Amino acid sequence: MLDLDRIRPAMERLFTVNLGVSKEEKVLVICDRPSGTSPSPKREELRRIAREIAEIGLSFCKASYVEYIETGCHGAEPPLEAWKAAFGEMAISALSGSGFLRPLLSKEIGEDELRTVSEMLKVYREDVVDAVIALPWFSTTHTRFRSLLTDVFGTRYASMPLFDPEMFLGSMDVDWDEVARRTKAIGEAIRGAKEAHIKSPDGTDLTLSIEGREVWLDTGILRERGKFGNLPAGEAFIAPVEGSASGRIVVRWAPERPLKEPVRMDVREGKVVSISGEKDFCEELLRIFRSIPGSNVVAELGIGTNPKASRLDNILEAEKVLGTVHIALGDNSNFGGKSVAMFHEDFVITEPTLTFNWSDGKGLTIIEGGRICNL
Repeated sequence: MLDLDRIRPAMERLFTVNLGVSKEEKVLVICDRPSGTSPSPKREELRRIAREIAEIGLSFCKASYVEYIETGCHGAEPPLEAWKAAFGEMAISALSGSGFLRPLLSKEIGEDELRTVSEMLKVYREDVVDAVIALPWFSTTHTRFRSLLTDVFGTRYASMPLFDPEMFLGSMDVDWDEVARRTKAIGEAIRGAKEAHIKSPDGTDLTLSIEGREVWLDTGILRERGKFGNLPAGEAFIAPVEGSASGRIVVRWAPERPLKEPVRMDVREGKVVSISGEKDFCEELLRIFRSIPGSNVVAELGIGTNPKASRLDNILEAEKVLGTVHIALGDNSNFGGKSVAMFHEDFVITEPTLTFNWSDGKGLTIIEGGRICNL
């Protein structure tokens, strides 16, 4: 069991440095618990730390804590307990009475209806929390829950799925100003590019269009209204143009473990069309592709920028490792894309070479063999 005294300063920095909270602000800490009867020690430790973070928060703000049964999938909407705690009981009651709640929770709501929901919720602005520290095992980043909070109400949102408390002593114990500087430099360097090309020694060879797409920066500094990102942070990411990705993705790491055999994903017209490699992992991924619409869409290109991130066995940290690239499948509707899915999963590519090209013929290699360059 991790010594709380060792990590307490880093937990306090969540409030004072990353979120920059004030005494009068309402901060909600959320976590999930496994649906089974025998949770792993790792999950129990995370729940303990989440409760401790909420307790520490009382020294800096009006902190509260909510725990719910796991959703079982990254990108799935959290259950009602979280919505009520974040938006208020009256707001959720109004959504239920209007008939919007069910399609909202199932991600079946249309854009026009979503705008109506946004206007309805504004009536209850005073009940909405100012910041969220999200520590569920399954990510809430790519959800309507998060986007309504950040985009409509300016809530700051620290998303920490799969978090391991040991990270407080590693990738969270970093110079956040330096992470922000490097991440912004990459974002500025690639802004306006038309195309990206990724290659790796393992066999990745993927081209995708990013023309007209915004570059998003996950810097770890979430003090401004509406800011959201992961903690640990450190990436620049972008939603590729739908249907543009083509080639092959080869990965050696599943989100939480090394693969016994590399997995190859063949991509055509923006979707994974075939996979091969480690049998168990391929079967699980194929099951997801068959059962969740949009889960095989190439949804994100990301670049890691955190010099203290090193773990490849935990995707939350792995995608932040300096000099890596990650490709996500599934939902990207909350950061400039058009793919809506109850799924979002990242896959890290190590030792990549990443080159961007512009319409005028200009090219720039940002990463070569896993090393950041030309910045």
